[in-house]
Amino acid sequence: MFCSRDAPRDITSRWVSNLVDTHEEEVLARNPGCACLYCGKPAIKLQTTLAITLHGDPPTIQVLCQPLCTKNRDDACAIQAQETIDQGIGNYPGRGTEVYRGS
Repeated sequence: MFCSRDAPRDITSRWVSNLVDTHEEEVLARNPGCACLYCGKPAIKLQTTLAITLHGDPPTIQVLCQPLCTKNRDDACAIQAQETIDQGIGNYPGRGTEVYRGS
């Protein structure tokens, strides 16, 4: 169901987000000494950006992540991370195809 073109966006988004969230602690634990990209403090959170083609052959989920020192979206490092993501999406040549922002 998740891999069809007409799969409900709210269900697939929740499923993929849950999948990514369950591996965040594991990724941080496997990379001791991982530091925030913006201030150099120890990373406690991964700011993730997903690139998904569930209806492709094979279905693909790529997770690009930025290690951050904060879990608060209003902190300076989190704001910089979001700006970096927004600039990257805005400059992506195929941007008009489909860009979705989950909640």
